[in-house]
Order: sequence, then C-alpha cells, then structure tokens
Amino acid sequence: MQRIIYNDYELAEVLRPLPAVSQLAFLDSLGTEFLQGIIQNDKRFRRGVILSRVLEQLPEANRLIFLNSFSNEFLQRIIYNDYELAEVLSKLPAVSQLAFLDSLGTEFLRGVIKNGSELADVLRALPAASQLAFLYALDAGFLQKIIQDYDGLRKFLERLPRTNWLVFLNLVGTKFLQGIIQNAYQFKFVLDRLPKEKSQEFLNLLGFTEFLVKISKDIHQLYCILDLVGTENESRLIFLSKLGAKSLQDIIQDVSQLGIVLDKLPEKNRQEFLNLLGARFLQGIIQNDDQSISVLNRLPTANQQEFLNLLNSSTCIII
Repeated sequence: MQRIIYNDYELAEVLRPLPAVSQLAFLDSLGTEFLQGIIQNDKRFRRGVILSRVLEQLPEANRLIFLNSFSNEFLQRIIYNDYELAEVLSKLPAVSQLAFLDSLGTEFLRGVIKNGSELADVLRALPAASQLAFLYALDAGFLQKIIQDYDGLRKFLERLPRTNWLVFLNLVGTKFLQGIIQNAYQFKFVLDRLPKEKSQEFLNLLGFTEFLVKISKDIHQLYCILDLVGTENESRLIFLSKLGAKSLQDIIQDVSQLGIVLDKLPEKNRQEFLNLLGARFLQGIIQNDDQSISVLNRLPTANQQEFLNLLNSSTCIII
C-alpha cells in the first residue's frame, strides 16, 4: 500500500471513499513515519497546504486526533510561518483550534508570528470568541513588540473584527497606546471604527482630556478633536480649558480660526472660551471692526457687552 500512496493526492484519493470510522485506522496502519514522509517530502506545495489537504478528507471530529498522532517537533517543522499555521487552523473545527494551538506552545507561536499583519492572518482563521483567548495567551508584552507603532496597529486592527477592537486595545494597555498614537488623525481612525457604545470606554482608556491635550498640535488637529469630543456636558469647553490659554494662543493664529473654534462650541460656552483666551490675545488678533463683528455675531445677545468690555474697544459697533 505504501508503494501505491506516494503523495498527498494519492492518499486523499484512497481516504475519500473510506467510511469515517475506518479512516483513522487506515492512517494508523500506514504508520506515522510514512505519513510524515508524504507531508514533508513533496516539494511542489507548502507543507501546511499538504497537511491541510489530508485533513479535509477526514470528518472534523477526527482532525485533531490525526494531528495529535504526530510529534510536536514534526508539526513545528511543517508549520513554520503564519501562512502554514492559518492554513491548518482553517481546517480544524472551532472547538479544536485552541487545543491545537496550546499543544504547539506559546513560545513556538511567538516565533512563527513576526508582525501585526501575520498575527491578523492567523486570527482570521479563528472565530471571534477564540481570537481573544489566543491574544491573551500571547500576552500584552509580545503584542506590543510586534505591533511596534501606529502603522502596525492600524494594519492589525483593519484585519481584526471591530467587535474585538476594544478588548485588544485594553490588552495592550494605555501607556502603549498613548506612546504610538501621535496625532488627532490617528486617534480619529481608531475612534471612528469602534462601535458607538464603545467610544467613551476608549476615551477613558486613553485618559480622555489629558491624552487629547497631548495630541493637539495645530489648528486642524484641534478642529478634529473638537468634532470627536462631542458637545454634551460642556465637554468641548472642558477640553479647551485643560489645553490652557497658552497652548490655545499658540495654536489659534487669526480671527478666522477663532471663529471656527467658536462655531464648534455651544453658544452658552463661547464667552467663557473668549475669557480663557484673554483680552490681550484677542486685542492682538482682532484688527478691525469687521473682525470684531464676526466674533460678536457668534455670541448670544446676553454676552455681547461682556465681549466688548473684554476687548476694551472704543470703536462704535452697530449691532
């Protein structure tokens, strides 16, 4: 029989018509050493592909049993990269996948997976419920090492089901995320793709206002963050207050930019924001009546005189 079955194709042809209850017994009769030779000596295909083709001929309930007939040393030679690992995993039923990964060992798996894209490729072969268990087994330190930077995080998240994003972000931790998310646009990428009900939890994870203050580096990023923060509970004014007058004065360069920031605030908060900026700063950027009126028209009537007093303008302005 061993002379007739000289590659995985021939083996599959013989296995296919056999009843399920007889397949494992037949494979056992061929011997582990012979089967290892078929899988590892065929140079035409990847070894993991060959192994997975044999698995396809077996009922799902028998596939892990077949794999367990081989030594770990042999399996680790066959599954030498993320592609081979994903290929074999995809042929196992969900209930067997984690047991198979556990048998390979965490250290081996860490050696197979070199970056976030490779990790995502392996995860795609697992159901969502198993993905998280696998990530926890790899541990936060390893995940941080292979993600490395924002680009690695983005590529990984794009391949991970969004329902698992927040759990993964919690796993890698606040300090790591604060270190690799460098600007408002990167922050927006993550926030926009989280389920709406998870957005606030993500903000809390990052330290909300403290983190947002750190990444507010120019006027366009400030606009972006104000749009993300929302208007409830005076949250935009709270954020601007945390950012502080000095930083705001450095970021806002002219009346046009000031007007856009004012437009992003609820009317009731606009005068308080102008008070935060201070009279001297406002007097420096508001150069004429038209600019004064532009700001004045954005304020509720009840606050307009307060603004004029702050600006300390002797110009007659008709409202």
